[in-house]
Amino acid sequence: MIAELFAGARRVLSGLVGTDEAYLSVAQAQGPMEYATHQGSVFMASQQAAAAFGTALTATAVTLTLYNPKGSGKRLIVLSIGAAVVTATTAGFLVAAINAPGIAEPTGVTPLASGIQNAKVGAGSGVGLVYSAATLIATPVARRLVGGILSTTPGGVNLIRDNVNGAIELLEGAALTIQGVTTNATGLIDLLWEEKDL
Repeated sequence: MIAELFAGARRVLSGLVGTDEAYLSVAQAQGPMEYATHQGSVFMASQQAAAAFGTALTATAVTLTLYNPKGSGKRLIVLSIGAAVVTATTAGFLVAAINAPGIAEPTGVTPLASGIQNAKVGAGSGVGLVYSAATLIATPVARRLVGGILSTTPGGVNLIRDNVNGAIELLEGAALTIQGVTTNATGLIDLLWEEKDL
């Protein structure tokens, strides 16, 4: 069932015509992110080549770091974290590590070369920044396990998908980085998030 209520220059009930100031769409049949994607508020970024996940939490982040700049006026709502494991020589874990909002911004940053893609392909850019390398204001703290890497000889499909579904939200000045702990592995990481007003 799809139910739609329009307050705009469209007739939804006999004789009801308004302005384009409000629009409400409720759709059971659509995917959970379809409306946010349609609004142009969902963004994604991914590494394009395998890189080392690292073996311990460090302020010198070299995987993917999502940063919400100060003054952005937005909150970044993390929807999904993905990792494809290519090689591994020791078992370990991938973690989502957090830097709480601080007085200093990351330094020595390298913006992700492939850039950030609006999930509504062709729509505009957002405020979130993604770095392939950055020196964070402090060593981040692991707050969420993304996945475990148990095999030292990955074979077949080795994709980790953590459907965060909004359980992590970055306010202005906060950063999220994905790093390895104890594992000596390489792979690719991707991030999906939504941007909403504070």
